[in-house]
Amino acid sequence: MVTVDPRVVTDISVVSARLNDSRYPTSKITVVGKTTTETVRQIGWRTGVRLDAGDRLDVELRVSTRTPTGALDTITHPVVSTDMGADTAARQTGRTSVSRTDSSWQ
Repeated sequence: MVTVDPRVVTDISVVSARLNDSRYPTSKITVVGKTTTETVRQIGWRTGVRLDAGDRLDVELRVSTRTPTGALDTITHPVVSTDMGADTAARQTGRTSVSRTDSSWQ
């Protein structure tokens, strides 16, 4: 799930995915929830891929932004989270974090 400020981010979409350095079809990654309020936009995705110990699924997102109409007193900072299901001990790959490959703000 990704949480952002809708006054800055207009949309987020999946543009590519790789499973263990091989292409993974983005058609198998589906939106399971979208919520937008004045200050929070949340989008969640799901895929049915089975990840065994040591497997890695990399998902690249495209973020569309806009310039706010005026000064923002506060901002909802971007948050990316993963959900490993109810029994995370049964699905532990050793990778429990999310990383970004860029940090470019324009």
